[in-house]
Amino acid sequence: QDQTGKMRHYVPDFLVTDPSTNKTRIEEIKGYESELDLLKYEAAKKLCHSNGWDFVVLKADHFIIK
Repeated sequence: QDQTGKMRHYVPDFLVTDPSTNKTRIEEIKGYESELDLLKYEAAKKLCHSNGWDFVVLKADHFIIK
């Protein structure tokens, strides 16, 4: 649900499970962030917390392009 109570659909960029630890995380890849992205992050964090997952945002400066 968004801040107005409207149900929203969220599809993460990646849902990753480490086979050696069985630990799961949601990864979001962003070049820039909007106010809407920040709201999505909060919802994703709640989802992750309720499932025992981690949440990470990887920004453009995490990547080296050659």
